[in-house]
Amino acid sequence: MSDINRVQICGRLGAEPRIVTFDNGDQLMNLSVATSERWKDKKSGEWQEVTQWHSVAIRDAWKIGRLRELCKGDTVYIEGTLVYRKYTNKDGVEQFATDIKVGNFHEARIITPWPKDEDKVTPRYERSNTNGPVKAGDAIEDEIRRRAEAHKRQSGGLDDDIPF
Repeated sequence: MSDINRVQICGRLGAEPRIVTFDNGDQLMNLSVATSERWKDKKSGEWQEVTQWHSVAIRDAWKIGRLRELCKGDTVYIEGTLVYRKYTNKDGVEQFATDIKVGNFHEARIITPWPKDEDKVTPRYERSNTNGPVKAGDAIEDEIRRRAEAHKRQSGGLDDDIPF
């Protein structure tokens, strides 16, 4: 049996992404992602919340290109491996850090909220795939099509266009 080192998180960006370009042209995108857990305290009846902060490192140029338009507060889905590292800070003190490394075979994507008014949606970014450029609106059209197909499956295939 082989070992597994896999992490999946879905959370919100706590800061704008930082992109570092190295001398050889390679890039590294660093993200700070917050995940929260909420529960109702049995004694007080008040809601409690604990937020965990995750450091994410992305080296894949294609993923960096897709995620370049991320903004603080955006919801993201990240899949990667845990990496533990030790470093010395400016004051000469040894520090430890845990990062989520997103590699070539991992996912990193923006989770966009469902548009309230589909006619007034302006896509925030363009994406491309191996088959050439794709229009920015295709991401929303894909989501609309996916949800319509799911609804059709749940309703037993009925196509109800009756206006009453």
